[in-house]
Amino acid sequence: MQYCHDCSLPLSIIENKSFRHFLTVVDRKYSPVCRRTLTETERICEQFEAVCDEYSIKNKIDYIISDNAANMRKAFTVCFPTEQEDEDVDEEDDLDDPELWHDLSLEDQETVDAAMAKKQRLQCFAHTLQLVVGDGLKETKGTTSSLAKLSKLSSLLHTSTTFKDVFDAEFGEQRGIPAAVTTRWNSTLRQVKAVLRCEHPKLCRVLEKAGHKELLFTAREWNVLKELVDIMNPFGEATDLTQGEKIVTISSVVPSVLSLNHHLEKLKPQVRFLSSLVRSLHVSLKKRFGGIFINVKMATLTQDGTTPFSDPVYLKAAALDPAFSLMWIDHHVLVSLEVKAEVLQHVKEVILREALETSNARRI
Repeated sequence: MQYCHDCSLPLSIIENKSFRHFLTVVDRKYSPVCRRTLTETERICEQFEAVCDEYSIKNKIDYIISDNAANMRKAFTVCFPTEQEDEDVDEEDDLDDPELWHDLSLEDQETVDAAMAKKQRLQCFAHTLQLVVGDGLKETKGTTSSLAKLSKLSSLLHTSTTFKDVFDAEFGEQRGIPAAVTTRWNSTLRQVKAVLRCEHPKLCRVLEKAGHKELLFTAREWNVLKELVDIMNPFGEATDLTQGEKIVTISSVVPSVLSLNHHLEKLKPQVRFLSSLVRSLHVSLKKRFGGIFINVKMATLTQDGTTPFSDPVYLKAAALDPAFSLMWIDHHVLVSLEVKAEVLQHVKEVILREALETSNARRI
């Protein structure tokens, strides 16, 4: 497991027959943990608790970030139980004066309770952004034929040595078209960029020479791919930016979301073929990151009351990161100057309030 972690390998490698055979050669007594076991709610919680205990960080964690899978939500609800989960406490332990349990003053206890209340699970930004892109592509039919031909072309390049020889003779062995990964939309973006690096006339000649005229891109389909890259490229950059393992990434959430919103706003009057994609992306972005837009006064609370990504930690992280500071308010908060001033003041107050609470907690 440590080998997989250090090399950033997927857990699926553990179930690969070749890998398991290799482990039996190394140590016949060792049996790797099954991936299905690790994804069970109890196992996730146990593994998390073990890591916290090993590094003595349980009391230093305020936020847990995971995807929205039911087992992940349940696992971290177990690790950080809410008040509702304490209803089955034995009534014999109840006291007329619950403060007898505490040695702290009421004021100090309120400070501690406030600090403990911060512990919560946050949604994964990269996963949510992937859902936004999925929403956009799902509602867009304009890219269907272009992406279908691209998928077949990539598959042909990886399965037919005859076609690969013709392709390499024209474009060189270093030029290729990577296969797309179903669960990672940005792999499709890389695939589109790769085919666009091939000149359209040359690619048509290669396909005709190899007897695959059915995969020829029309001028419209080629331009659709170009426009797709123009639209999706910032989404790819945001995804890459927030997937760092050795750098702080939470500070880039608010600037990234607001920048993407600004990007889509500017594209609306410019797009020729994929206007429906831009609209769908815009609607989904505002829905799935609604809390951010509400916090910067670019939206109001919806009727259903859902405010994903509304936690102030995103504002604080962005403002306290020297790479962003408060510049994103000037550049990407699309409101009047008066409202921008209110947002700026609100962010400063949130940070000062957090600093005061932290200072009081340390005095205890």
